[in-house]
Amino acid sequence: MADQHPDMPPTADSAAADGNGPDGWDACTWDGARRDVLHRAARMTFREKLLWLEEATRLALRFHDQGHDGAARSP
Repeated sequence: MADQHPDMPPTADSAAADGNGPDGWDACTWDGARRDVLHRAARMTFREKLLWLEEATRLALRFHDQGHDGAARSP
């Protein structure tokens, strides 16, 4: 399978490779969503996990600041 541009939606081939079938419906249940998250996390490199954690931390701090200020602040 050829590499796909990250901004493009997944193709049927890439969805099938992810274990979600061509339409992705396997992840539309509580158990399926949990399995999907675990599988995606297992495929991530340490660097990808670290970048994700940094972004999640920035987002959490931004939400925290918005809750205390009462208004959204620009980044």
